[in-house]
Amino acid sequence: MGGIIALFVAHPDDEVFSAGTLAKHVKLGFKVYIVWMTNGEYGHFSIKPEELKEIRRKEALEAARVIGAEPIFLGYKDAHLEYSMETILKAVEVIRKIRPSIVITHAPDEYHRDHRNTSRIIRDAVFMAGLPTLEDEGESHVVERLYFYGKGLVTDIYVDITDYIDYKIRAMEVHRSQLEWLRGTKLHGFNPLERIRVEAAHYGYIAGIKYAEPFTPAKPRVENLL
Repeated sequence: MGGIIALFVAHPDDEVFSAGTLAKHVKLGFKVYIVWMTNGEYGHFSIKPEELKEIRRKEALEAARVIGAEPIFLGYKDAHLEYSMETILKAVEVIRKIRPSIVITHAPDEYHRDHRNTSRIIRDAVFMAGLPTLEDEGESHVVERLYFYGKGLVTDIYVDITDYIDYKIRAMEVHRSQLEWLRGTKLHGFNPLERIRVEAAHYGYIAGIKYAEPFTPAKPRVENLL
């Protein structure tokens, strides 16, 4: 078994939501890439953007090492990611270079505009990457399967990550700046690491297993992830 999976996400730490699935596929022999669209430089209550950009890049690299994935940074400005032909073609270029059979990205209706725009960008880029006469961004490549992940999706695809929950937790632990941010401004004292475990257990309960991550195919009746 093997293949190539590309996860496109808006910010460093967004990869955590599918980290168990990615780590599992690495162990099964897949080549996995994580592509971060933005630097995430506004995700803190006190660290200045230029300093935070470098901190979050290092944290993302650590998370990629935990998962076993190859990192790619596109470097767009946090909270300023636009759905445009420029960003679509940049994603096309990446897809054609790494040639994944599976692409995963944000759900279309997530709360953050960078997440929503990433979802739109990648959905269009997956289609455009397969156009043979679109020649500027490398040789055409057809992505076999596109999946969305995120809360609020109606899905019956759950990946069993029971043996990989520790990878998921460790991938979040290295995002120290975000643990500070979440504890200080969003979760009001709730332990974000415990929240990750609880959510994975919630999806596992739905699927009849211990821990799971949920995905929705862009096209219905597509073959399941493992």
